[in-house]
Amino acid sequence: MLVAGFPSSVYLAGVLVNYADVPLLSGYAAVADSFELLGYGIVAVFVLTWGGALLVWRYAGLERRLAPPVSVDRSTRLAGDVARLTSRRGARRLGRSQGSLDSSRTTAPMSRRK
Repeated sequence: MLVAGFPSSVYLAGVLVNYADVPLLSGYAAVADSFELLGYGIVAVFVLTWGGALLVWRYAGLERRLAPPVSVDRSTRLAGDVARLTSRRGARRLGRSQGSLDSSRTTAPMSRRK
């Protein structure tokens, strides 16, 4: 709102200086001569704000802190999926022998349960 209000107030000051003969606002209305630079500044502020928020989210661990707690049902289901994938039958289904299936580096997609 503030970003849109500022250029509007500058243009309004320009109208008042030119048509209502209010010389007090002439310095403020002169800002309209450099709106191109002002636009670049506004874009830079948005990009820096977005980038800063992304860095804070990524490196401050906000995703882990703000995530809802995992329910017992979901964790039980996840443990069952891991056990199924690391079993002999799951390894055969993936086309691997059990010895070559490393549970810490599994990259095969999980199939849907029937």
